Parts: sequence; structure tokens; C-alpha cells
Amino acid sequence: MPVDRQADCVRFALSRDEGSKIAFQYVYERKHEPVSHGIVEYDVVAGAWMVPLADAIVERQAECYLAGYLERRPREKAVTRRG
Repeated sequence: MPVDRQADCVRFALSRDEGSKIAFQYVYERKHEPVSHGIVEYDVVAGAWMVPLADAIVERQAECYLAGYLERRPREKAVTRRG
């Protein structure tokens, strides 16, 4: 791992599920302590983040977290990868 990095890991937790929109919190941790946090929202109908994350790697991790969540709680429209 790079010595100069923002965090050692990112954790996600469900914040809200309104059916067509899902929100979850994320926390960046360094040495087992939180260093920053936020909320990310996904529009299930549009199949897109309401506001994309600045970090493409963390956005992909968020997509994986969301895909796992949607496998357990399916909708009419599933998560699709861009690109």
C-alpha cells in the first residue's frame, strides 16, 4: 500500500431504502479510526448514482456493496456497470 494514502479501508452501511432510491453511508478509516465520511445515493430507476463519488476505486467498491444489497432485496431494475 502507498505510504501516503487517505485511508486503509472504506466501510459502507445502509442508511435509507425508499424503493426507487437507496442511500448508504461510507466511512474512510486509517489505523482503525475514521478520517472522513459521507452519504452516497443511488437512483434505482435511472440506474445511476445521484452524485458520483470523486474516487473511482471507491465508487466501484460502492457498486459492489450496492449489488450485494440488491441481490438480497431485488428491484425491477438491477445495478448495471457503466463503461
